[in-house]
Amino acid sequence: MTTNAHQPALKPGDKLDKYEIIEQVGVGGMSFVWKGYDRLLDRSVAIKQIIADGEQPDVARQRLREEVKALRTVSQSDKHLIELL
Repeated sequence: MTTNAHQPALKPGDKLDKYEIIEQVGVGGMSFVWKGYDRLLDRSVAIKQIIADGEQPDVARQRLREEVKALRTVSQSDKHLIELL
């Protein structure tokens, strides 16, 4: 999902498949970050909404893929990070 820097496309109460948007927890140059709830697994999740800012959708998707790869590397190698279930 993409949007511009001034208007997030999501809002509390919105539903995305099995996820419900609870609240916005942050915003940066690249995305809005939302606290969400996974109804199937009964747990809180973080949902990142890309800020495209005029970028082509394919470029924004590739940026997100690269970020996910970096986060996966950190989460697998840092003993201080855990997954809460």
